[in-house]
Amino acid sequence: MSFGRLLFATAAALLVLCLLGTVVGLLTLAAPGVDRLVQSVEAGDPGQLPAAVRLADVLRMSRDSRPSDEGLLAARLAAVLRRQLDSAPRDPAQALLTVYLCRILGELDAPESLDALAEAAAAGKPVDVRRSAVEALAMLASHLPVEQFRLHLGCARALAAGCEDPLGEIRAATAFALGVIGGRDAPQRLRRLLSDPVADARYNAATALARLGDPAATPVLLEMLDAERIAALVGQLPRDRGANLDAVRLNALRAVEQLAAAHPRLDLAAFVGPVERLALGQSAHAIHVKALELSHQLHSR
Repeated sequence: MSFGRLLFATAAALLVLCLLGTVVGLLTLAAPGVDRLVQSVEAGDPGQLPAAVRLADVLRMSRDSRPSDEGLLAARLAAVLRRQLDSAPRDPAQALLTVYLCRILGELDAPESLDALAEAAAAGKPVDVRRSAVEALAMLASHLPVEQFRLHLGCARALAAGCEDPLGEIRAATAFALGVIGGRDAPQRLRRLLSDPVADARYNAATALARLGDPAATPVLLEMLDAERIAALVGQLPRDRGANLDAVRLNALRAVEQLAAAHPRLDLAAFVGPVERLALGQSAHAIHVKALELSHQLHSR
């Protein structure tokens, strides 16, 4: 069995073990409970990985109830992540632990996470770790001042390398992160990704550019709104996000809305027809509502 299949099998088995624990944790954990989970992650015993999985879920599902000492927790967990990166584990459970540590650090609203995540996102690290670290950087940047990410040399290098990575999944994650972090070089790098052969990479680049107010996103956004064109690309899109065609269209509608807000006088006539077809057609409720709202905005410009 390949290392990748072992990693997948380990994750599947842990999911069954951790679902009940996560539900119970959401009902019973306060800040001391979070600290106990952090202690379990630090301990390195057999409960380390289940504790990390549970901690990631608790933090993700309790954005309105944050630990009071996030900076200290982030520093402790960043130290664990660095140890994992130094040891470069081949054991599937330990490799999965590294991935979850990145996710946890992305959920903690603390700049103490930044150095370790930038190290994990660097070229040469395992693919799953790099992708998780880049996604965590984007999550962290959505809650902290982005300037510190732009000025962080390790972060800047990781994102620059991610745009040129031979793996489409890394380019796609990097494109999303650049849309959150921005910076002087971000638009140029994202424009190059608009012609990426991997659909998810160019779609993330287009929505990122729209977030930054760049009209260069227009051709790819029109592609994302075309049901027939994206239906032919389902096999290129990741199962956990892009394979849902409704998610692609909804992201495109939101991106056009952001572009319109950034440029009140920009000619967006090319979007009128595709948006109206979604508003009047047989679409999921969320798409129907967003398309109606956007159609009204476009006609009101």
